[in-house]
Amino acid sequence: MVGAETGFLAGDATTPGDYDRACAVDDLAGVIAVGGNGAQALVLADEWMTHLIGELKRAESTVRGCQGAIRTFCDYTASPHYQWPAECEARFGTHPVRASW
Repeated sequence: MVGAETGFLAGDATTPGDYDRACAVDDLAGVIAVGGNGAQALVLADEWMTHLIGELKRAESTVRGCQGAIRTFCDYTASPHYQWPAECEARFGTHPVRASW
């Protein structure tokens, strides 16, 4: 995998990493395996925003509102202030983690 910002080659070039699997999501959203411990991640593809503006003709303010709602949801579920990480750990054996590539 080549880092987008550095051009640095990470991992072996034959095995797709988390970033590669996230980039391979063809739909507006998808779930991918991350890491080696059976964890999964929800990936919201960039095409989702393009779809809202280009195909559904949503206003930029509507799209910004959607982005803000997703950001707030992710902040809420991953924040230890709201006890969701501990609750998820107790219920599912894992906790939400924000990831960005």
